[in-house]
Amino acid sequence: MEMTNAQRLILSNQYKMMTLLDPDNAERYRRLQTIVERGFGLQMRELDREFGELTEETCRMIIDIMEMYHALQVSRGNLKDAENIDERRVIFLGFDAATEARYLSYVRFMVNTEGRYTHFDAGTHGFNAQTPMWEKYMRMLKTWQSCPRQYHLSSNEINQIINA
Repeated sequence: MEMTNAQRLILSNQYKMMTLLDPDNAERYRRLQTIVERGFGLQMRELDREFGELTEETCRMIIDIMEMYHALQVSRGNLKDAENIDERRVIFLGFDAATEARYLSYVRFMVNTEGRYTHFDAGTHGFNAQTPMWEKYMRMLKTWQSCPRQYHLSSNEINQIINA
């Protein structure tokens, strides 16, 4: 992240104020303040993650993924032979915090801030799937989008989607 000295000074002062306003996270803010003030290039890359950007297209894909899981859960609930589909297979796991942090952050924003998909269980890890999920979700999404009735899925269609 490239910043002018003036921008670094402003951000440093912001972190200094945050240590006073949020004492529970004061150590984190002091660390970030030091990084910004001294311009530690390697650690400055951490700020790229904090100030990262998701394109509109990526945000829409994540919403589509969450919507697909909503459809899977609703469809499974409407089936007479729902016991053929393990309930755990239609639970939205989220994304991997280590490799998909920006996607995970967006999911948490959608649920916790925007109040959407609040019926999804965040589990003890807060939607951290602890394994990369993007490619799996893309395969599932492709299969789901080819279904003629996306919110009234048959048992067979649900199995095709979760096994994609």
